[in-house]
Amino acid sequence: MSLPGRRGSAILGCLLVLLLLSILGGMALSSGRMELKSTYYLQEESVALYLSESGLQFMLYAFAHPGSLPAPVADRLLPRYFTKDHRPTYLDYNGQSQFGGPADSPALEIRIPDDLVSWPPGWGALWPDLKILGGQVIVRVLGPQLSGAVATIESIGRSKGNIRKRLLVTVQERSDPLRILPMPGTWNERY
Repeated sequence: MSLPGRRGSAILGCLLVLLLLSILGGMALSSGRMELKSTYYLQEESVALYLSESGLQFMLYAFAHPGSLPAPVADRLLPRYFTKDHRPTYLDYNGQSQFGGPADSPALEIRIPDDLVSWPPGWGALWPDLKILGGQVIVRVLGPQLSGAVATIESIGRSKGNIRKRLLVTVQERSDPLRILPMPGTWNERY
């Protein structure tokens, strides 16, 4: 039974509720999409940072074990100078490093892609995750930014999503036995 003047009022109420639910559903979908993008970029940024840190660790390892690298690279990492008591050192008698050059002209640059075929044979064990994570690592040995330092190592990690992270660390020499260690407070993320 219907009352006069109230015909269709139930449909109008239903349509308003349906409109409200549609708006809420659209907002939930939009929020979910933004959350998914945010999570993706956070993951890609984490991968790039991990790859960049791996590049720094690789270079510190390379300084400690230059024999694990191909000959042309290993030769550039060997100390060129000797102390008065005939121990190898990276610094000359004036405290100047054997590594020099600005960022556009590094003393050494190594590009490590995620393509296993192009890797030098001895490097495969050092990069097992690069194939899984994808991307690329560029490691450069630059002239030191601080006096008494041996070099500044720059590592740039790039994820599959083309997100890049750049890390810099200035390294110093410790003798007996000769080792290369990061200087305190110089491990910096640049972008």
